[in-house]
Amino acid sequence: MEAYGLIGQKLSHSLSPQIHALFGNHQYECYEVKPERLKTFLRDTPLAGMNVTIPYKISVIQYCNVLSETARKVGSVNTMVREHDGWRGYNTDYDGFKYLVTGTAGYDPEGKKAAILGNGGAARAVRAVLHDLGAAEIVTVSRRGPVTYDDSRAYADADLVVQTTPVGMYPEDGRSVISLDVFDRPEAVFDLIYNPMRTSIWSEARERGITAENGLSMLVYQAARAEEIYTGKTISDEQVTDVIFKMAGQMEG
Repeated sequence: MEAYGLIGQKLSHSLSPQIHALFGNHQYECYEVKPERLKTFLRDTPLAGMNVTIPYKISVIQYCNVLSETARKVGSVNTMVREHDGWRGYNTDYDGFKYLVTGTAGYDPEGKKAAILGNGGAARAVRAVLHDLGAAEIVTVSRRGPVTYDDSRAYADADLVVQTTPVGMYPEDGRSVISLDVFDRPEAVFDLIYNPMRTSIWSEARERGITAENGLSMLVYQAARAEEIYTGKTISDEQVTDVIFKMAGQMEG
């Protein structure tokens, strides 16, 4: 039976094996790979396919012979499949974030101003989705980019805030790259972190009556789309909802 997995640098608390198992893939494991070993791992691994997470979503592109249309558009790869002539790269983060915004939250970003916190591979998928959904303005805020966290005048009036960095992820609960105090009055806040489910910025938003969602439904939906790529089988939205419910119950328990 073909094996699959998740590669990243720190994966000890990943939920991906449990999620893929709920979709019927029991040959799925986590593989922590150091940056200097990435090329060798991709060359030698027997895996038939894999998901990719921090910090490799951009760097794996150079090892893909072919990119899907979405991966090319986003400029980031989070799903790879081995073919006879090498790796083919896909981006299912795009599908996952679109599902989070339009499905889970029921939010319409058309004509809105969005502030994206962070500028990694996930941020690229977020930017592409918001552009395709008609956001009027998208500002990317990062530590070293053209707009930094100190440049609050450039993003304080955002209608939508999307937190894409790993800051605040378990075991660093309670940390945040920014406080909502710097924003005027956002309509919605999405934190792509899913562990913990209640992050600092998520809690701030809920306390202020602002629509807020964590990244669990994005994680599950992108995993479902990856499984479809691996197996060629269709996974229904009802199955996705069921897995989200089960994972949320497990984490809350």
